[in-house]
Amino acid sequence: MANEIGNVQASTAFPAHNHGTKHNINVNRRGTSLVLPEFQEMVALGNVFTVNIGIDTTPNVFTETAYDQDQPQFGLDIPSGTTVIPLSCSVYLENMAGTDNEVVFRMDDGLLGAGTSTAHTIHSMLQGAADLQRASRCTARIQYTGNAAAITVGPEFIRWGNPFADEADSLPTPWSWVAGRDGVAPMAQGEASISGYVLGTSTDPEGFLNFTWAEFLTDEV
Repeated sequence: MANEIGNVQASTAFPAHNHGTKHNINVNRRGTSLVLPEFQEMVALGNVFTVNIGIDTTPNVFTETAYDQDQPQFGLDIPSGTTVIPLSCSVYLENMAGTDNEVVFRMDDGLLGAGTSTAHTIHSMLQGAADLQRASRCTARIQYTGNAAAITVGPEFIRWGNPFADEADSLPTPWSWVAGRDGVAPMAQGEASISGYVLGTSTDPEGFLNFTWAEFLTDEV
């Protein structure tokens, strides 16, 4: 009987199939199905987005020298009907002249609102020649110098710290969190938000921050 389930793909060019049509899955010569990793599939579907704080060789000045829960250095507002799953976060600090340098990320129940902040660009992790990528339904902001509209303290899921001021010739501080590798990824179901804090005592740190997430319509999850 012919194999009507799996097909050994001999070419690097995969055939295109319309949504809703039936076709064979691709397998290798051992009969193992060939699939993208789950999160890469999310990227391919246009569901993964990222923000970069600090760009090229210009670090961001994070401004805070004392913790203020109402004034995060990064905020992501998630509207009703949208669910967000954080996938990764990295922080690279080039200047930690102060002490007790800390990075904290947490979920919040409700929208942060603009407060006194700066809107920040959200990029799709799916880039193409036509540059017609799906737009995020979320809103990103940085550097709250006036209070966010509503902060309801939720669970922390990322925390890093260095209690000491770096010496001038010390190595830079790269921190990285990846969902699954470093803990269970939370899910924020809108209306909700994610807030991030980067601060140091007496002198604010300077550096770069990247935050990446998958987002879905809530009824898709």
